[in-house]
Amino acid sequence: MLDMGANIEASASRLVEFALMGDIMARRVDDLSRPRVALLNVGVEATKGTVSVRAADTMLRELPGINYIGFIEGDGLFSGAADVVVCDGFVGNVVLKASEGLAQMLIGRMQATFHAHWGSRLVGLLARPALQRLRGQLDPVRYNGASLLGLSGIVVKSHGRASALGFTYAISRSMQEVRINLPMHLERELGQRAILAKEAGTSCCLGGESCSRTDDPNI
Repeated sequence: MLDMGANIEASASRLVEFALMGDIMARRVDDLSRPRVALLNVGVEATKGTVSVRAADTMLRELPGINYIGFIEGDGLFSGAADVVVCDGFVGNVVLKASEGLAQMLIGRMQATFHAHWGSRLVGLLARPALQRLRGQLDPVRYNGASLLGLSGIVVKSHGRASALGFTYAISRSMQEVRINLPMHLERELGQRAILAKEAGTSCCLGGESCSRTDDPNI
């Protein structure tokens, strides 16, 4: 998901840039051949959402070379329907913090349930291997480290309350980006898009260029 807090507000052209960078990262870092890219919205209908989100949807539908699948709602974030989810930093950060809180609550409730009395403790003992796997999957520590894309170097921001283990995951992520030279791929592929768009006489929403002739600041 991007953005998760670096850019609180985002115009339509900025959301398109996020989508393009997320697509590149998913292919290069996560080894997805054709990542599914979606815009987070309050509904899947074309009339739903803010002006900037609706405009970004129109722009992304016209862009070649990106597997844009349209809008996705909040209840679809963890369904596996999309590989890259795009939103502004305000929405992304709220989703991030809410997801962390939900995961911690579920882990806490599960532990309390299996320690309530001797019967549930016995069941918990028998189910311990499966419960440990589930806890590992839900633990936010595993996903610590947010990559700042669009820079000339690699920056991975860790959560302020991260433990030593959390820092380990963030460092591991940054090392992976170093090995594949992610900034080089971002610069090259975005640059190629800008050149092709210039030759075609259109804008591809890169480098602060507008994707529309309107004076609406949301575009």
